[in-house]
Amino acid sequence: MLRTLFIGVFLSLYIIVAGIPLLLYTVISKNPSALYWAGVRGVMFFVRAVGVRVRIAGTERIPSGTCLFIANHTSTADAPAVVGAIPRRIAILLNVPDLSGRDAQP
Repeated sequence: MLRTLFIGVFLSLYIIVAGIPLLLYTVISKNPSALYWAGVRGVMFFVRAVGVRVRIAGTERIPSGTCLFIANHTSTADAPAVVGAIPRRIAILLNVPDLSGRDAQP
């Protein structure tokens, strides 16, 4: 409960204090890198601040070109930890399961 409260309060403050100026900078400069890295590093700070230990191994094996990172999540902390562990900008593709019980039709 306290971890959730900590994340809720301080992440909201971080978004207001750092996010708004960086969003304005991104609009003016048309360069989203500062906003992206502030978001990734900010989330990683809060993940570590609530006690999640992140161990990164094997980054030297990541190819320099285009590649696919696939994660098998075991908790809700996995997504920010995986994004923070990858040493370059990435795009995220999510799979949202269809929970309606119907088969997807094209």
